[in-house]
Amino acid sequence: MVTIVSEQDSPRLRYILSVVFNQWLHEDFVLVNPTQGFKTTEVNLVYGHTDFPELISIPNAGLLFETGMNKDFQTPPFHQFDNNWVLFPTADSDYDLNFDFFSAAFWFLSRYEEYFDFETDKHGRFPHEKSFSFQQNVLMRPLVDEWLRTFLDLIRTKGGVQLNTKPFERRPTYDLDLSWAFKNRGKKLVLGGLFKDLVFNPRRAIDRLKVLSHWREDPFDSFSRIEKLHRDTGLACLWFVLCAKNNSAFDRHALPNSDAQKKLIKQLSKYADIGVHPSYFSSEKKELLEEEKTILEDILNPAPIEKSRQHYIRFCIPKTPEQLLGAGLKEDYSMGFARHAGFRAGTSRAFSFYHLHEEQETNLTLYPFYFMDTTARFEMNLTSEDAFNLLEDLTQKIKAVNGLAISIFHNFSLGRSSDWEGWWWLYAKHIQKWGAIA
Repeated sequence: MVTIVSEQDSPRLRYILSVVFNQWLHEDFVLVNPTQGFKTTEVNLVYGHTDFPELISIPNAGLLFETGMNKDFQTPPFHQFDNNWVLFPTADSDYDLNFDFFSAAFWFLSRYEEYFDFETDKHGRFPHEKSFSFQQNVLMRPLVDEWLRTFLDLIRTKGGVQLNTKPFERRPTYDLDLSWAFKNRGKKLVLGGLFKDLVFNPRRAIDRLKVLSHWREDPFDSFSRIEKLHRDTGLACLWFVLCAKNNSAFDRHALPNSDAQKKLIKQLSKYADIGVHPSYFSSEKKELLEEEKTILEDILNPAPIEKSRQHYIRFCIPKTPEQLLGAGLKEDYSMGFARHAGFRAGTSRAFSFYHLHEEQETNLTLYPFYFMDTTARFEMNLTSEDAFNLLEDLTQKIKAVNGLAISIFHNFSLGRSSDWEGWWWLYAKHIQKWGAIA
């Protein structure tokens, strides 16, 4: 049990205490007012005061006792102590911690900066270039996880109590956007693609004919090798499936009513958890999200669908969480940037979404990702070797803080396409290594 002494109470304070102690440390806590008297417990903290020298003292920057948005905190006060970046620092040396850990964590997890007006990118997203972390060159560090480690060290050294997080976990995830390059695409698309290749890309036309004639595997068909990799390593994984009823300029998938696609989805569900991959325009038409969720549930009946990840990472605060909650989804895996690797919310750990407009914790749990194959190749312009060196470096950083390492890959990047040559072998080596560690 953890006791937190504070003269003030608020939904924001209770939210961040719930995330830190209940969700991350699996500890109960009680929030008490010092004027009413209190009993000490195993761990005792005082927030915003140094009047109790026997308790661990944390400064109060004021953010947790406000309502609405304050432009003074759009870019939070920050300071660098050696190699340690902190938000909401204090100059008062009487405190045991030199920054307001609770406000700093709340600022990141609530995505405070995303509630202000900003110029979106071409897909309507919050650009990584606008983020505080990118501008301060700390996007590639799980700062909140690092602060949590510092906080736990303080509890151990002054409080004499060892609190522990969950062990490090490596959790690969996959997006099913384009199941196949050539086969199972429907006669119209197959014939149209063949004609186009004959005119503009004869070599691709030959490859297409070999696949359609069953002389060669479809270059995007990596499903058997991915399944074997996970069965051999024992690493759990998730697949997010695009289930829009129709194709669009941004949704060019095999339609979910086809027998081949249904068979594939059922095969994936035999070894992996399945979530919905809401289509590009579902963020603008909320009825599409519910429709696509229902389509996937009908295919996997009776398994309910409770997980999602937005196609093109079109995750907008607070609109997208509102839509997900309205559709009955409980977990979302879109918390990351589409055009840069790193930690959008400053953490690798899952956390419940806090709605700043309503000043309320919600029942939607957000699972951050830190690396995506298409981001590394097309947005960061990395070679396969450099991409996997980055993946390895970031995974090591997450392991150092006992975090949750969620990556995104696609079946086409792990297939036999010459465009992604070498990616499968580097990926298999990476998963085999971390599967052995787990």
